[in-house]
Amino acid sequence: MEYTFWFIFWCILLATLFGILIGWLWRTLSLSSRVEALERCCDEKGGSGKSYDSEIADHGKRIKTLEDNWKTAPKAAAPQAAAAAPQAFAAKLEEYDDLKEISGVGKVLEKRLNTLGVKTFRDVAAFTDADIERISAQIGPFRNRIRSDNWVAQAKHLHEVKYGKKA
Repeated sequence: MEYTFWFIFWCILLATLFGILIGWLWRTLSLSSRVEALERCCDEKGGSGKSYDSEIADHGKRIKTLEDNWKTAPKAAAPQAAAAAPQAFAAKLEEYDDLKEISGVGKVLEKRLNTLGVKTFRDVAAFTDADIERISAQIGPFRNRIRSDNWVAQAKHLHEVKYGKKA
């Protein structure tokens, strides 16, 4: 019994040492190949680092030129753009309502309706029978949703709640 124990012990020890040796050789060889690749790359660039110095100098000149241009740029353009931005943002917010608030409209239907030009509760509330037929044909498997879920009445109510006036 003792003989078996020592035999297994020495086999495991030998396998461990063999694994360590293989790992060390593999790492050494891969590191040497990496070093060779870096040396080749350095030789292609000139070897002394002078090309890097010239690139750094070129970038420094470019930065200086851009800073000078920035300092001399007209300052009046920024406030005008800043004043126009809130108006444009407010207009975009008014253009779209969350059509998912209408029961029967999910993310997919909302995207389809938006691509068809239906973006607000007012648009849905203004549907005529012809509009319902036209849009029903284009929204695919959800054809009967407009009438069955009564989107027009829901949209009128939601528009009135949100904007305080009838659609």
